Amino acid sequence: MRGLSDAQLDTPYRDGGWTLRQVAHHVPDSHMNSYIRCKLALTEDEPTIKPYMEKPLGRVAREQERPHRGVAGLLDSLHERWMLVLRQLTNADWKRTFRIQI
Repeated sequence: MRGLSDAQLDTPYRDGGWTLRQVAHHVPDSHMNSYIRCKLALTEDEPTIKPYMEKPLGRVAREQERPHRGVAGLLDSLHERWMLVLRQLTNADWKRTFRIQI
């Protein structure tokens, strides 16, 4: 995203689609949710994993107005932390379950 203009960052990738800026903010949000779901599954007995609505979540933070700086660092840090958890999983951990709220 480095070197792109605000106009490029704010152009939807398809009709009615998200802009690159929105996608850049959405990916860390989505991965944070997945990380927490993973930790819940490892620490609670059959937790119920709740879905989230992507578009309203993005509007809460007004992502279309936020700079994209920092999102790559956030994502890198989150992935590093998540990998520490995943690398330590035991066979019993892999057998744990969770429920998905529909």
